[in-house]
Amino acid sequence: MYKVVSSKTFVDMVGQCRPLCIADMEIDTGDAELINRRRLLEIVRTSTEIRCYQDDLLERYDIYYREDRDARLARVLMEAG
Repeated sequence: MYKVVSSKTFVDMVGQCRPLCIADMEIDTGDAELINRRRLLEIVRTSTEIRCYQDDLLERYDIYYREDRDARLARVLMEAG
């Protein structure tokens, strides 16, 4: 299961925690690339939904957004706190 996180809450968390990995991917093809924090914050501004999946070791945030006509996903991994 996942919980939906607001953009403001997510930006606050990224400001206080250091993400382990940040990747941007095209949903249809699965093509992905690593991105920096500044690019992540740009994506969050245009996001349609941010989902958080938690387990014992990691928190995974999936940020859904559109760029041009492509459905895209930014994935952020952080240590569970």
